[in-house]
Amino acid sequence: METSTKLGRVSLAPKGEYDPSASYERLDIVSFDGSGYLVLRPVQGVTPEDGQDYMLLAARGTDGTDGAPGRDGTDGTDGAPGSSIASIERTDGNGAPGTTDTYTVTLTDGTTSTFQVYNGKDGQGAGDMEASVYDPDGRRTDIFKYVDEHVPDSAKDAVIVPGGGTIVVVGSEELEGPWTFEMSEDPEDELKVGIEQVDGLEEALADKQPKLTGRPGSAVGFGEDGSAVAVPG
Repeated sequence: METSTKLGRVSLAPKGEYDPSASYERLDIVSFDGSGYLVLRPVQGVTPEDGQDYMLLAARGTDGTDGAPGRDGTDGTDGAPGSSIASIERTDGNGAPGTTDTYTVTLTDGTTSTFQVYNGKDGQGAGDMEASVYDPDGRRTDIFKYVDEHVPDSAKDAVIVPGGGTIVVVGSEELEGPWTFEMSEDPEDELKVGIEQVDGLEEALADKQPKLTGRPGSAVGFGEDGSAVAVPG
């Protein structure tokens, strides 16, 4: 009496590159990341690595050395001749102000293209530009009127000089000069001006510059003897 035994699958089955969505059976062979693996039991979605599910058959080799440079290729064929501008001429219009002329560009290969040019003309009207054009937001103002309205009279002729600062007064036809006013750096010090008394100098300064401010709350003025001293601001 003959008997038979079912051996099941006994041959290897190459399945190509590993696909995580595919199902693999025992004795399937897959490749992954340059290496070859033998499937040991049914799997799906299991990344190949040497272990219970896969057996490494052939590991990925190391990169080889660079090969020698190849020989130069043969020269390519010459390209078609290029084209350039052969002429540009006005083909429509007469150049009159306010009109549009058409110009035609002809290339050396015979092809043409056109473009248009508007001929400008003189504007109309005369006189100053209207405020509605240069100042649409109405921000214009008279700077002299602004100063008269916003700057106190007592400050219009004042020259502000910080402590330790210097004022140089240039001479005129009536008086020689210049004269240098040196302000004290000590805020508690009386502000004095170290210059020699010159006849008529205080009158000239009083006429041109009524008050010289040296520090907050003080000003420079002239005493009866002609010397410059600090006075309350």
